[in-house]
Amino acid sequence: RITVQEISREIVGVVGNTQQSFINQGESSQGAVYLPFAQQPMSAPFLLVRTLVAPDALAGAMRNELAAADSRITIGRIETLQAFVDQFFVGANFFNAILTGFGALALLLAALGTYGVLAYNVTQRSQEFGIRMAMGAGPSTIVRMVTRQGVKLGIIGLALGAPGVYLVARVINSLLIYSPPADPKTIAAVFVVLFASTFAASWIPARRAASLDPVAALRE
Repeated sequence: RITVQEISREIVGVVGNTQQSFINQGESSQGAVYLPFAQQPMSAPFLLVRTLVAPDALAGAMRNELAAADSRITIGRIETLQAFVDQFFVGANFFNAILTGFGALALLLAALGTYGVLAYNVTQRSQEFGIRMAMGAGPSTIVRMVTRQGVKLGIIGLALGAPGVYLVARVINSLLIYSPPADPKTIAAVFVVLFASTFAASWIPARRAASLDPVAALRE
């Protein structure tokens, strides 16, 4: 027997572990007791129905069955579990959208920063590029030189930012509702996008350096 709400009750069965809350509770868990409805009536009960057909197609049939069972029953609403979950996660999805927006803004600023550094570097090294082209270096060689520098900056940034990504992801997972663990494919895709944006930001200054007039560059 077990005492629940100061009432001694008889245990008639034990069920397995279940997810009782959408809240991300980590390793913590709480005990739960299922009581007969007749002993613990609810003012606003709900039913969870599992079906093999489209849930929306059962709404009318469920209303008819409940009305046939007891015409005094007032039915509030019938909705799918997915609709309930989507409504529950409205706030979390909005927060995720804000984080995504900040991430996109940070990516744009990083790309602009890379472009600015390389554009300034190309301006400062215009005479060097002019000498190299005068000695036979082709445009493709100059493009590779500049893009290689941009890629190096990107690799250094990714190497320094990877530990921070891991730590921030753990903090966010502890705060968000039902936040699944980081997917390696997602992380890899993010790094690919960052690398691609760095390369794209390097390409414009590289093409500018390759299009310099060697004679004009040597006169500067």
